Amino acid sequence: KNPALMAECLKIAGEGLKLYKEKVYDKAFEKFYDAAMLGYPTAMFYAGVCYHNGEGTEQDSVMAFRMFRNAANGGEITSMHNLANCYANGYGTARNDSLAVRWYRSAADSGYAKSMTMLAKCYEEGVLIEKDNKKSHAWYSRAAENKEPYALYKLGCHQERMDSLAGLKKRATRKSPAVEYFTLAATLKSP
Repeated sequence: KNPALMAECLKIAGEGLKLYKEKVYDKAFEKFYDAAMLGYPTAMFYAGVCYHNGEGTEQDSVMAFRMFRNAANGGEITSMHNLANCYANGYGTARNDSLAVRWYRSAADSGYAKSMTMLAKCYEEGVLIEKDNKKSHAWYSRAAENKEPYALYKLGCHQERMDSLAGLKKRATRKSPAVEYFTLAATLKSP
């Protein structure tokens, strides 16, 4: 890639982000769109957010989907997660369970904890993919290592069930890992 072009894209997108934070959405969208048209994946993500929320432009699910898809194909991790959500919910495109799982996995494998949690939920509930409690627990554990609040909460629930099944009263004596999971999840604002 052209370093001068990427520097210009970064500058334009940075101006857009500043405007977005100031809630000057129309001008922010223009900046994001300009940088997106130059091929900058982060700007594509923000343009997708604007299309999704109707900020600075008309709300347009198809354009949001396209921006997230282009950004995801460019390696933008949050867009991978958003693209998976689009496929999972038929937002801006036809519902496609296998592509939803593929993009959640791509984002999760890139370290995005929310996608790890979504994969865990999918395996736990048998949604989008075949139910598999071992894989669900493994994905919740990976997400919890990244301090993802809902994953910590779910691991706390799992540990509490395990303590109960074992007939242990660890939770009452504050020795169970469940308490640690719940405390950290609460600190991070989970359910």
